[in-house]
Amino acid sequence: MPLNINIFLVFWACIISAVFRPIIGDFQEAGLNGVLAGGLGANYIVWFSLLIAFMSLRMIRELPPIWVFCIAIFMMLVPSATLSWIGASLVAFWIVCHQPKNLAAILLLAASLREPLTAICLKLFAGNILGFDAIMTNVALLLMGQQPVIESNIVISETGQPLLILTGCSVFANLSFISLLWLTMHVFFKRVITWGSWLLLGVVMFMTLASNAFRLAFMTQSAQSYYYYHDGVGSQIFEWGLMLTVLLVMIGGCKYAKTS
Repeated sequence: MPLNINIFLVFWACIISAVFRPIIGDFQEAGLNGVLAGGLGANYIVWFSLLIAFMSLRMIRELPPIWVFCIAIFMMLVPSATLSWIGASLVAFWIVCHQPKNLAAILLLAASLREPLTAICLKLFAGNILGFDAIMTNVALLLMGQQPVIESNIVISETGQPLLILTGCSVFANLSFISLLWLTMHVFFKRVITWGSWLLLGVVMFMTLASNAFRLAFMTQSAQSYYYYHDGVGSQIFEWGLMLTVLLVMIGGCKYAKTS
C-alpha cells in the first residue's frame, strides 16, 4: 500500500460518505440499474481516476497533522456529499504538498475536488455558464442553416420549439470529466504534461463543446426530437460516441507524448 493505512482509511471513508446518499437515492428510485446508471454515486471516470491515482502514488509513511484528520472526519460526518468530497480533497491536498511533483497526487486531488468545484461554480456562475451553452447552441443552429432566437438561456429555433437550458444539460460538467480523463491518461501512460498535452486538451474540449451544442440544437427541432436527444437513444449515441472518440484521441495523443 503506497499510503499510510490511516491516510488511506480516512480518505476512502470520506469518499464512501460522499457517494452513500446518492447511491441510496438512485437505488430507491430505480433499483440496482439506477445505481449502475448513476455511476455508483459519482461517475465512472471519477472512480477510474481515483484507482489510477492510488496505483501510481509513491510510498508515503508519514502522517499528516492531526487537524487534517479532524477536519476531514468532521466534514465526512456532516450529511452533505459536497462536504465529504471536500474532506477527501483536504487529505489529497496534504499528499500533494508531500509529493508536489507527483502527477498521481495531483490527479487524486483533482478527482476529489471535481464535484465540489463543479457544484460551487454552477451556483456562483450559473447564469454565465448557461448563457454560454445557449450561445453555442445558437452557433450550431446557424451552421444548420437556421435563424434561431436566443434569450438568456432560452433558445428558440425556426420550428418554434423553445429550449430552456438548465444545469443538467450544460456542457460544464462534461468538460470537467473530460479534463479529469485527460489527466488520468497522462498518469496511466506515465506521460509528462507538455505543450502538446495542452493542445490535446484543447482539441477534446472543443469536441465536447461541439457535441453538446449540436445535441441541444437537435432538441429544438420538435417535441419528439427533444425527448429523443434528451432522454432517448439519441442522448446515448451522443454520450457514448463522444466518450469513445475522446478516449481514442487521448490514447493516440498520449502515445506520442514525452514519457516521465
